[in-house]
Parts: sequence; structure tokens; C-alpha cells
Amino acid sequence: MDEFKNNEHQEVLHNGRVPFVERYRIHPLLFAGLVLCSIFILYQVGGGLLSFVISEILQKPLLHVSVLRWSAVIGQVFFIFVPTIALAKLLTLTFKDVFRLRIPTLKESTFALLSMLVLQWLFDVYKELQNLIPIPVYIEELLRPWKQMILEMTKTIAQAHSIPELFLVLLVVAVMPSIIEECLFRGLVQRTFEYVFSPFVAAVFSGALFGVFHLNPFDLVPLVGIGIFLALLRYRSQTIVLPIVAHFLNNAVAIFALYMGYDEETSSLASSLGTYGIPFLLLYLLLVGMIFIIAFRLYLKSTTTIQQSSSLYE
Repeated sequence: MDEFKNNEHQEVLHNGRVPFVERYRIHPLLFAGLVLCSIFILYQVGGGLLSFVISEILQKPLLHVSVLRWSAVIGQVFFIFVPTIALAKLLTLTFKDVFRLRIPTLKESTFALLSMLVLQWLFDVYKELQNLIPIPVYIEELLRPWKQMILEMTKTIAQAHSIPELFLVLLVVAVMPSIIEECLFRGLVQRTFEYVFSPFVAAVFSGALFGVFHLNPFDLVPLVGIGIFLALLRYRSQTIVLPIVAHFLNNAVAIFALYMGYDEETSSLASSLGTYGIPFLLLYLLLVGMIFIIAFRLYLKSTTTIQQSSSLYE
């Protein structure tokens, strides 16, 4: 809270105005909660209504690929991005305080993106290990339709059958989500948490909420892990540019894999190694985890100077 008061006090001295959150003494955690709840409800309700409208305009079923893609594009822009920008203005008088746009160096970018690729590999192994863990039959039968629906919907939106469609899918599934979701979570939400918590704790909390926000319990651990990783990039590099690029890379790799005929359930290296059993997969998970630690430590080392020279988080 001290940083919140000091930051806004400097803004008042500078231009005589007081941000909405400071003027009405709204606690940053309450504000963050209101931001997430309002955008979640707006996106779910507004997005649902938008799908019906687009379905009628295009004269296509609700689950038709064109309806799903247009709904995703328009819904993310108007129900996530626009509210994020508007709500950021209530928190601070300067957008650069929330949406930090420093261009990362080649060295930190290289190690960050390498870490992202290894993290994907790590969670590929984890998901195969998760599939091998037995669960009660009645629970499996209860969850199977939900899981199948999520997989089918994801494939429908993300699968391309031609080069032009591939570029369209990249725009819908990789470019726009990486920019819009990072502005919300690594921009507005994480910055709000930093008024109350240390930068590291703020990164962990905002990253975990990123995973929960996707409403996919079957990939909750990977989504939370990726969310925390992206939040740490934002904290260490002090820019949302690097998380945006890493987020794009994560989604783009999945899109290209689908385009090349990769089937997550049967084609992965982890899936083939899964035939050796859980003990072998655990060793494999440990090996990939060690590779990730090495890559991420190299990234952290590349950002040491940035941390030492910055006073933004002090």
C-alpha cells in the first residue's frame, strides 16, 4: 500500500489530478477482484450473446468454425481489451505505469523464449503422466464429455487446412490472445497486485489467476504454470513485450503442430514413452525439469542488471 500511496502522490503533485481508485480509497485487492469479475462476466455473457448474433448473421450453426473464430476475435477485443484499457485509467493516470513497453534485449529474449519451449515440453510430459494416474470410473465417465468438448472446440478453432487459413488462425489464436490477455493479466492485474504484495508474490498470484480464468480443469496445472512463468518474465524484464512474445510462441507452436498433423493424445514423445509406465515418465519429467531450470536461470542472470538499475519495484 505504501507504493500505491507514493505513486499516486507523485501523480497528484505532477498534474493536480487523482486517479479514481485513490480518490475513493478503493483497496487494490478489491479493485483487482472487481476487474477480474466484471471482465469474466462481461466476456462470458457478452460473448455468448455475440455468438448468437454472429450465428444469425452468417447463417451458420453456433459451433461452426467461422462463428467460433469471429466470436473469439470480437469478444476478446470488446469484452476484455477495451474494459482493460478503461479500468487501467481508473487505477493510474499514466498507462506506461501499467503497460510497460521496454524492448527486451536479444540475450534475455533468447533465454526467455528457450525457457518457454522447454516449459511446453515439460508440461507435455506432465499431461501424459496425469493421464496415467487412475481415477474412479464414475468420475472419469462424468468428466469425459466435458473434456472431449474442450478438445473438439479447441481443435475446431485452432486447426488450419491451408496456408491462408493458417495465417488467420495465427491471428485469432496466437496474436490477439497474447496481446489482449497479457495486457489484462501481466499489465492491469499484476500491476494492481504490486501495490500490495512484493513483485514476486504479485507475479505468482496473477499467474495463478490466469490459469483459473481459462476454465479448463484438465489443463489447470500447465495453465497456472505458464501463467506464473509469463508473470515472472514481466517482473524480471519489467515489460509486457516479452510475455506477449512468449505467449504468442506458446500458442503458435500448438497451431503449427496441429497444422502438421500432430495429435496431442497420440503423437507426442511423452505419449510414446508413457508405454514404459509412471516411474519412467517421472524420471523423464525430472530430466526436462532440470533443463528448464538451467534455461530459466540463464534468463534470470540476463536480467540481473535490469533489476539492479530499476527503482520501479522498490
